[in-house]
Amino acid sequence: MKILKKLRLKRKNNLVILLCFFILQANAQKSVTSVFPLKWKQKIGVTTYRTNMVLDGDILYIGSNGEDRNLKVDPLDGVYALNAKTGEKIWHFQPELLGDNDVNGLAVDKENIYFGTDNYYFFCLDKKSGEQKWKIETRYDVESMPVMADLNGDGSKEVVFSVQGAGVHAVSAENGKLLWKQDSIGTSGNHAPLCVDLNNDGTKDVLIGGRTTPYTNRTAGFKMEHYGDYLFAFDGKNGTPLWQHPFGSNLHASPVAYRDQHDSLVICMVSAYCSLKFLRPNGEKRWSYSFGYGCFASPALSEKSISNSTSWHSRGGFSIYGKSNFKKEDVFSRSGGETGLVSASAAVADVSGDKGMEFISVDEDYRLLIVPESEKEKSYYLKLPKGAEATPYVLDVDGDGKNEILVACLDGYLYCYSTNRKGEVQWEGFRGGRKDGVY
Repeated sequence: MKILKKLRLKRKNNLVILLCFFILQANAQKSVTSVFPLKWKQKIGVTTYRTNMVLDGDILYIGSNGEDRNLKVDPLDGVYALNAKTGEKIWHFQPELLGDNDVNGLAVDKENIYFGTDNYYFFCLDKKSGEQKWKIETRYDVESMPVMADLNGDGSKEVVFSVQGAGVHAVSAENGKLLWKQDSIGTSGNHAPLCVDLNNDGTKDVLIGGRTTPYTNRTAGFKMEHYGDYLFAFDGKNGTPLWQHPFGSNLHASPVAYRDQHDSLVICMVSAYCSLKFLRPNGEKRWSYSFGYGCFASPALSEKSISNSTSWHSRGGFSIYGKSNFKKEDVFSRSGGETGLVSASAAVADVSGDKGMEFISVDEDYRLLIVPESEKEKSYYLKLPKGAEATPYVLDVDGDGKNEILVACLDGYLYCYSTNRKGEVQWEGFRGGRKDGVY
């Protein structure tokens, strides 16, 4: 009798699992345009999980890896300036240099746009015309987005960026003149720097992921404690090391920061093997959590929560954590091929019109993921024309009073979808867009 009951229970559980599978499959077949109508699309080439988008006035800027990331001569490489209302191309800049001119991240100020390439150069362009103002040679590829901050308190900003295998550089935004560089550490180049005041001296400091093998004969005064990557903190004024915190695997994500309920600064970083750590400004660990492996996405922040999407082999997952008590709440987690690789970080906005926040991300198969912050709401996904790797961008980009969702798919097109509503946006894109990683 007991065996029979177990068999019945097992059969019932299998039926429930099967039903859930068919429901998920049905949701997967629902096109994104059935919920969010397409406004425009533009061919720009493929992007990566390090790609950001920047809206400046009525112009949208985005970097491209071209038709194929592996092509050395690719007509679609470079930077695009698009009309945010129509998607029409205003200008396309590609360096007149032979080689791989892939561009991932970029930064924009009042007059200029800044970015590096896979061709060992860092550029400054006039953002209106796309004409080159200056360029500097770098030792290796510049793979991720630069960040701008006044590091020495002189009232003008510096541009901070990582170079693959050659540490972090801080240069004048005006002319590219070097303020300092810290090349005694190696970096994958995948990290965007985080600029915050760590030592309360009134100027911002620099946080960046780095490897344990120095790439020069110089050392920065720190000792390597183990094999694996570190999160390094450098004094913004001169690049002097402040501290380093060890991680047990590579760092591909970029650090973010926020202030807790006591107004204390909290730094958050996740490693490739998904060691999620929350640190104090002096580098001491407050809290950590380990889960799975295969994390490339940078954490995303809302007013109440912090999220992280993960990918490993054919699985993907999405978790949300409370910022006040660090209590883990698995709002969305899928495995076994139900969700493809999730390399992208998330945007955070109200796209449903219920005044609650949703985390909006993508996988590399074909899904736009909508993950409500509240446990009471169900997550769902919509079918995209193609998979995507770059973080979606959510904002009112065309000035119609309603937010749009921009998705750069792996078919080489940038798609602009209308939400048909004006909801609050708390984290508009990669690293929070104009928040530069700080909530």
